[in-house]
Amino acid sequence: MKYNVEFILRERGKIVLRRRSHNIWASAGQYWLTQLVSEGVANIPMEDNRLRYIGFGVGGYKQSAGSAFVPPLSVNYPGTNLQTNIQYAIPTIERPCRISPGVYLKQFDLVDQPTIYSVRFTTSFANSDISYDSGDYKQIPISEAGLFANGSDLGSGSNPVLGYDVFGTFFKSNTHDMTVTWTIRF
Repeated sequence: MKYNVEFILRERGKIVLRRRSHNIWASAGQYWLTQLVSEGVANIPMEDNRLRYIGFGVGGYKQSAGSAFVPPLSVNYPGTNLQTNIQYAIPTIERPCRISPGVYLKQFDLVDQPTIYSVRFTTSFANSDISYDSGDYKQIPISEAGLFANGSDLGSGSNPVLGYDVFGTFFKSNTHDMTVTWTIRF
């Protein structure tokens, strides 16, 4: 299977994890795509929003870390861990985690077009992102990710997810920086 989402974790510049996965388009994302390519009355586009942000969570059915199911993560990032990457009725990231205190989404650092049939979104995260130096948040078991439109509220963990992926758990600690590349192919 071709992958289109890649996570690379580095510790002091050395790659310590490379994870590749494949996303789905959630129902909101499918609707957004149909509106994006459609034209309304008087040649006015039906959709003006574009992909701009990425977010992460500790939810999804592939979450395997015990720490995700006990306090403080179970209290501050609650959820059922039932979402899959084969269902489309996914409203948002199931158990969103903060990028930094009060912020759930991060804007892409780079958007480019590696081929005429694809677009790639790249985002880099410092060691203090997601797993920031504050009490129990130094190591976060990430197991889901999503793409969000430019109209999203950065301070909310309940934005409609357009592209979604759930994958085997990996830990983002405060000793890791991370680069995520998400490619959409047509």
